Amino acid sequence: MNQQVPNLLIVEDEPITRSQLATHFEKEGYHVYSLEDAHGADELISENNIELCLIDINLPGKDGLTLTRELRSKSDIGIILVTVKMSRLIASSAWKVAQMTTWLSHLT
Repeated sequence: MNQQVPNLLIVEDEPITRSQLATHFEKEGYHVYSLEDAHGADELISENNIELCLIDINLPGKDGLTLTRELRSKSDIGIILVTVKMSRLIASSAWKVAQMTTWLSHLT
């Protein structure tokens, strides 16, 4: 029986965190791709049939919430937002993105 390995993308600017997440998910059976920022995420996702993204909210350049909005406008890919530093503003913004995503999924 040929079982397909799920593809996962980690977008995290901190090298140690990115490495630890990649190691954990590889041990769990995922094929892991990783990026240090949002640049190239769209292409990598479409070219490699990524099923789940772990995205750091506080990325340099394009932040994780912006990347999440962009990805969500094009697909229903699984997205988990990750952060070490959480302020009330960031939490509120992440919650709004999650609510909008849920609301939009009911329309399709």
